Amino acid sequence: MTSSSPLEHGGVAETDVTPFVSWQRAVRRRERADVPAGETGFWASFFAGTRALATFDEPRALELLLQAEVDCPDDLAVRAALNESLGEARFLLNDYALAAAHFRSAQQVWRELPQPLWDAEVRGWLGACLVQQGEYRDGFEQLQSAIDDLTQLGNPGRAARALNYLAIVYEELGDLAKARLTYTRALIAAGEDGDRDMEGRVLANHGEAHVIAGDVAAGLLLLERAVEVLRSIQAHWHYGWCQLAIGRVLLQQGGEARARAQYEAALEAVERGHSPRARVEVYAGMGELHSRCGRHDEARVWLDRALELARRLNIRREVFKTHRLYAEARKRARDFEGALHHHEQFHEVRAEVFDQVARQRIETLRAELELERVKQARELERVRNEELTARYAELEAQANTLTHLSQRDGLTGLFNRRHFDEVLPVELARARSFGQRLSVVLLDIDHFKRINDGFSHLTGDAVLKQVAAVLQRELRTSDLAARYGGEELVLVLPHTSLDGARIAAEKVRAAIAGAAWSQLGPGLKVTASLGVAEARADDTVLTLVRRADQALYAAKQAGRDRVRAA
Repeated sequence: MTSSSPLEHGGVAETDVTPFVSWQRAVRRRERADVPAGETGFWASFFAGTRALATFDEPRALELLLQAEVDCPDDLAVRAALNESLGEARFLLNDYALAAAHFRSAQQVWRELPQPLWDAEVRGWLGACLVQQGEYRDGFEQLQSAIDDLTQLGNPGRAARALNYLAIVYEELGDLAKARLTYTRALIAAGEDGDRDMEGRVLANHGEAHVIAGDVAAGLLLLERAVEVLRSIQAHWHYGWCQLAIGRVLLQQGGEARARAQYEAALEAVERGHSPRARVEVYAGMGELHSRCGRHDEARVWLDRALELARRLNIRREVFKTHRLYAEARKRARDFEGALHHHEQFHEVRAEVFDQVARQRIETLRAELELERVKQARELERVRNEELTARYAELEAQANTLTHLSQRDGLTGLFNRRHFDEVLPVELARARSFGQRLSVVLLDIDHFKRINDGFSHLTGDAVLKQVAAVLQRELRTSDLAARYGGEELVLVLPHTSLDGARIAAEKVRAAIAGAAWSQLGPGLKVTASLGVAEARADDTVLTLVRRADQALYAAKQAGRDRVRAA
């Protein structure tokens, strides 16, 4: 199948309002996954999720793609294509850490197969994730290598995303001249690839860079072009952000009526979209607008909404920016005590952020110099580099082994209790921040002492290994299984409701009960009891695990070999 053919799934062709390049990505992933003729089960969910991505319905896309992950075929290329789509959905929902994890998984496969073009494309996404998290050094290296490789492979147009985020790095470092030059390169690349979505994003960032540099007229023209492009493909939140940027300029110029129309249009657009970060900026902008117009109560409502959402998402830049606007708003309202409070909060959070950014800027500059040295050394000392590469691989393997040993249980190969204790608080905080579901399952092997006493401790160890193998086979890649203690295991299931966790637990229970245990010892039968609990808004790690343990106790009291939910 070529990129000029329509996607037949859903009956929508590339000529519809759907962004052409989004369909291109869908087609490319279809080609990578070697799709069979019929589209049912996994394939139906996968392409419905890709379609939702192409129409900017990221929450629906994530839901469908996670559903596809449950039934994903045991095929490296298929799983890599799915991980790319999952990474894109999470990226667009501002969950950059999980997005990066998906892209790294896909990258590993494309390197093993190998597929250098697809590897380079994924590196562009991964670099974008790192930049959004403020990890400029690693992000710069990923982006620059993606641009170099895509150019060498004869596909410079696909480097538009990497160029866009490289320009953002230069802008963060204060090199506005290099940032504007790189935005121009990104715009050319997006045009070559027919990527209207990326074209609009680059125009937006380029316009903002012109405004910051004082070239307001040129900046407004670029922002207005961005609105036109992004509205045409229904990228609501992004053209809403552009309208906010235009409104700010108009407000500074004294055009209150025109500015208010832009702010209200921006609000309508971001509410139709799905970007939490864009909503923070627009809510804060609405607060500033009302404050400047003397509507102090309305200003306070909007600024409170912006601050609460920014804190919940842990976007510290937006937190201190909103505190600054709040301080100015309180001063206009002659609430000088409130103004002082927000002024102090602004400086406190801003100092923390920029102290971190300053260190990252130094590291990024060092990384850029080091990258040049590495390129020169690669050309001048190829033979020596092969030796160094082999040594590096050996050291990396040793480091990976040490990491594995520190996180894994030596008998079962599952994660150990210490790693579980580190991961669960993070998953619980992420679920709460992004309004996602999270469930925990405690599993206990029934009458395990009888197995040890009646057969042998070696048989008991073999039982634990086989139960661990069942978990690794039945669970999704995003799930975590750990040895909690003795014969008790624990599962962490992100994006999973209580009903979904109960279904997953029942699959595990049935798989354990149906395994060929007699191969380990004549007459051996093994079953397990499982307790399920879903995280609530007020849960701590302790209360969540305690409810799962109570459900496990109920399963045992009811006769074992069953699932109970708290």
